[in-house]
Amino acid sequence: MEQENILCTPSEIKAAAADAVNKFLPAKSKLIYDKKYNTFDLWCLKMCVKTISENVLLAYHDEMSKTKKSSTLWASYNMFRFARLQGFLKQQSIGYQPKKSNILQSLEIDRFIQKADDLPYLAIKVILVMCKIVCVLVYIFRLC
Repeated sequence: MEQENILCTPSEIKAAAADAVNKFLPAKSKLIYDKKYNTFDLWCLKMCVKTISENVLLAYHDEMSKTKKSSTLWASYNMFRFARLQGFLKQQSIGYQPKKSNILQSLEIDRFIQKADDLPYLAIKVILVMCKIVCVLVYIFRLC
């Protein structure tokens, strides 16, 4: 059952929720969640929001969409999870093309192994050689 409104939360409940989050949330994630919450809380104060509802979150994300990419909006949505907000975010991501990560090609890896200095990169070079050996072995055994 989806709640339409989340009324002002009593301080005891906030403390219990914070305690629960501290138990399972990694430190790095906690910092991200706290920053996101503080940003939202400041926005609520600026907009004189007394009750948090899906409409409030939709307006918040609409304002965020002017300066943030859809991937950032999705990350924020995962903290809120409201149905209409999900539809809004899907609409925002139409036409969005995420940047592809650069992937090293085999020739680039070979060039790195041959030309990179041994002193700072020896461990990386050994790992790359071992990975190439494993790839060759997997290829050979698949042919058998």
